[in-house]
Amino acid sequence: MRVLTAFRPSGIYKEEHIERLSKQVKEFSGIELECIHGEYAHWWCKMTVFKEEGPVLYFDLDTTIVGNLDPLLEVAESERFVTLRDFNYPKKTGSGVMSWNYDIKHIHDEFAENPQRNIARYPGGDQDFIAEGGYCQEYWQDLLPNHIQSYKVHIRKQSLHPECRVVCYHGRPKGWDVNPKTGVEYDAELRSK
Repeated sequence: MRVLTAFRPSGIYKEEHIERLSKQVKEFSGIELECIHGEYAHWWCKMTVFKEEGPVLYFDLDTTIVGNLDPLLEVAESERFVTLRDFNYPKKTGSGVMSWNYDIKHIHDEFAENPQRNIARYPGGDQDFIAEGGYCQEYWQDLLPNHIQSYKVHIRKQSLHPECRVVCYHGRPKGWDVNPKTGVEYDAELRSK
């Protein structure tokens, strides 16, 4: 079993964020995180991870691990291809946490036939390319309810579910902007003092 993330230097993502996620993955699974350096810009850099044969559990770099990953690792070994259901638009696919247990290089290869055309055709990003291709087999929310939550949709509005193991950060704030012990954004903590 491998746990992967994708990285391409940008204004937001830095080497220190790889180290942050790596420590969390190791703490909650005992597995060393592997960082795949993406060939494409922005969120499209994760298309490179599809060259990797499963079983694989993949996390976006801005993810925060808050609990034991064994249930996700078990799913990654047993299900062909699992993605998120978008937290804001449940009929859409989310790609912040994915897993696959077979060779899915064809996803990368289809994208790589004409990356610029595909990037222009899917302004919503890699998750739209994945969804339209019909690659997704299952959704995390169906297989492991409450194990993966959105900071904006769940935690900021309610609280961390006791079964939650992974927190996804889409947009702002990012996981490193939030106190992991309190769930409160660092800027908000400073303003309240």
